[in-house]
Amino acid sequence: MQTYSCTPKGQNSRALTLLCILSLLLLISSVLLICNVGILLLNQTLFLVFSAALVWLIIKYFVTSYTYSVTLMETNPCLVVTKNQGRRTTPVYHGELSNLVELYEYGKNGEENPRQLCVENRYSFFVSIRPERRQTLYFLMKDGSCVSISLECDDAFLRVLRETLAYLRTHTAETELASEQERAEA
Repeated sequence: MQTYSCTPKGQNSRALTLLCILSLLLLISSVLLICNVGILLLNQTLFLVFSAALVWLIIKYFVTSYTYSVTLMETNPCLVVTKNQGRRTTPVYHGELSNLVELYEYGKNGEENPRQLCVENRYSFFVSIRPERRQTLYFLMKDGSCVSISLECDDAFLRVLRETLAYLRTHTAETELASEQERAEA
């Protein structure tokens, strides 16, 4: 059993800019609240909204990171996404790569869903606000639903995913060919 992992570093220049803007807005709304200028309820609402947005931004893009792992086993290779917040790690997604239908790198042709799959659940595990490179994996579940997982991983991890997908496709084709030959012989 082999495991390949990737923990991308965030490109937080946009998040830092947004952090500065929200901090400034929070400061302005607190000054308005303290000086009792304007409508009190509006100032309180603005203060609460900017405070909540600031806390969310800090937790999402400065405290949280994700680790993507591919475990290659004989029968079912799987993808595990783990959320890291401080010392706490929580697995947030586990999917068998045998269900992987499409691995798509965003930005190639400008389209999100290359096969026009009917996606029911979408998950994005980004560490940056707008990652320059992102990959979307489309999983076809046993009940017929489609799930898309968006990741921001490095070239080595992407190569492992592509090789695993190529291996699974050739292995599945060989298995189907062998079963057809067995049926033909019987």
